[in-house]
Amino acid sequence: KAQYGLLFDDERTMPPKGDFTTWRRRYIGRAVEPHQQELVEAYEDRSNLVIFSLLPPGAGKDTTAGDFLLYETCDDRDHRAAWIMRGESFARRRVGERLDPYLTDERTYRNAPPGATSTVPTENLILDYGPFKFKKGMINSQGEKVEPTTWTKNEIYFLKSGAPEADPNLWATGMEGQLYGSRIDTLV
Repeated sequence: KAQYGLLFDDERTMPPKGDFTTWRRRYIGRAVEPHQQELVEAYEDRSNLVIFSLLPPGAGKDTTAGDFLLYETCDDRDHRAAWIMRGESFARRRVGERLDPYLTDERTYRNAPPGATSTVPTENLILDYGPFKFKKGMINSQGEKVEPTTWTKNEIYFLKSGAPEADPNLWATGMEGQLYGSRIDTLV
């Protein structure tokens, strides 16, 4: 029997996510603040193909956008999301600081994220939807060796059954980065 964290059960049923506001509180520990409500409503509408958020600095635009990406990708191993900023290094830093810990480090779930209305998450993405990142010695539910996936500062490929796709699950790039030919389901 594999040790905890070394089993990738690619056949298990994942829990339903529910709406973003409830999911965010449970898995991230953040509330949707009143000034973010319109943004979240536009996102949850699903008839909006493009959403612009013109909030002032410090209003949580990047934080909310990152939470949208976690919400979209946590239960869909084929979903492709990209975070594009002016500079590639800034996009890498955002993904590394704001998304990676929720996908790789269970200690993240012991503390409330910054914010006056934040609480300690009651659920854990890694336990409920993961693991996402390859660990040496990992096996699948049939006891077969799991093949490693790429997990860099720019490209994150989640563990999944079957052959890997050409595009990462999470991709951090800059305006100068190449986009041609990439399949992106959600773009921030």
